[in-house]
This record gives sequence, C-alpha cells and structure tokens, in this order.
Amino acid sequence: MALDTVLAQSTRPDNMPILRFYGWKPYCVSIGHHQNEKDLDLNEIRQAGCQAVRRPTGGSAIFHSEELTYAFIVPRKSYNQHKLYHFIHVCFAEALQNLGFAVTLQQEKLTDNYLKKGKSTFACFNRAAQSELRLHGKKLLGSAQKLYSDSILQHGSLLIGSRQNKIVRFLNKDDKEKTKIKNYLQEHSVSLHDITKKYVDPLLLSDAVIEVFGRYSNNQVYYQYPTPEEEKKALAQEKEFRLIR
Repeated sequence: MALDTVLAQSTRPDNMPILRFYGWKPYCVSIGHHQNEKDLDLNEIRQAGCQAVRRPTGGSAIFHSEELTYAFIVPRKSYNQHKLYHFIHVCFAEALQNLGFAVTLQQEKLTDNYLKKGKSTFACFNRAAQSELRLHGKKLLGSAQKLYSDSILQHGSLLIGSRQNKIVRFLNKDDKEKTKIKNYLQEHSVSLHDITKKYVDPLLLSDAVIEVFGRYSNNQVYYQYPTPEEEKKALAQEKEFRLIR
C-alpha cells in the first residue's frame, strides 16, 4: 500500500491509469484512514503472526488473507470519483461472469454515513456500498478511495476464501459484540470458495479483469513492474502505515 501511495503521488507524463493486483504475506488487518486503531487487538494480531496497517484509503477494517487485492490509480482531472466505484465493479462483475460466477451488480441508495455507525460497521464486509458486487445475494468485493491533489487511489478486496471472517478474532470487542459481527458477516458476505468449494487462482481472476478493463477503458493494456526508484520510495514510507512495529 506504500507503493500505491507512491504511484498515486507520482507525476506521469502519459496520465495513464494504473491497475495493480497483489496478495498478502503475512496476512494483515488494515483499517480505513479515519478508523480508530484502538478498536483492534494488536497483541492478538501479533501473536497470530499477522501484521496491521492503516490504509491511505477510507472504508472499514479488512483482514487481508484469502483474497485478490486491487489498486486503481487515475488522474483526478480525467475521472469522476463517484463513477470510479461503478466502473471498476462493472469490470469485476463481467470478468467473474465470464468465469462462470453468477454475480450481480446492485445499486444501493445510502443516506447514512457509515463512520457514524460505530461498532456495527467497523468491518468492511459488514456494510453495504453504493455500487455493490454480490454473489448469491451477498457482498463479494469491498472498495474505498483516497483523493490526492492530482489523482484518485481506489483500493478493493475480492474474497477468494472465507478466512476474512476471522477478523472478529482481532477486534477489541467483548464476546457478545464479536458474535454479533461474526453472524452478520456470515449472513451478508461470501467468498468464491464458498460457492465453488475449490481453489480459485488469483492470477486467473486478475487476467479476466484486465481483459474487461482494457476493453471498457479504451486503453491499451501493458504490463510494467515498479521502477527501482518507486520501490525505494515505498520502502521509505512503509513504516508510516504499520500499526505493529
């Protein structure tokens, strides 16, 4: 995520959007930019051999484990921040449909600010989104944004396995509240493994999304690794995101 920040703050002459995919080792709990780290049990996270970070983007807490994480970076002057959610979710929806998953894209009319709801929405897959990707009626993909002066960074997590629900173990809540959150997650979120009962290759998923993305964005897609300078800057900023040092 430090690299995402570096890329979002970099000036690129071509102004081409960047779409990144990655996974997590070790597994990691991330909280949104505006969330309170006191709601996490950092000792429990540390004992589990996991990490904890604060994302530059907003949104709610996620346990990054069996998932495909994406970062979408675009020039702010060329894109509408509200339409970005819908656009990227459309790309994921069609890609998953092409792979045989019966996903739907549902528009939600949200009038409440999730930040004001407190404990009930601390976990990302514990709340609805304005443009929500669903499988069998349950939430499959969570996304959040950060606005910079010249760019927009959007993060998201596509659930491949169900380990995400174990986030309740790392929350600084009483047992009653943990049980409530766990039950809600099981009722309202779903992973691809929950449906297929088989391992789903994240490279297969990312390739499917890239194919749709290139078609819908009218951009020629090409693959490029971060430059040594970008990696160096990301390593220098890494400590700013860590909650466990």
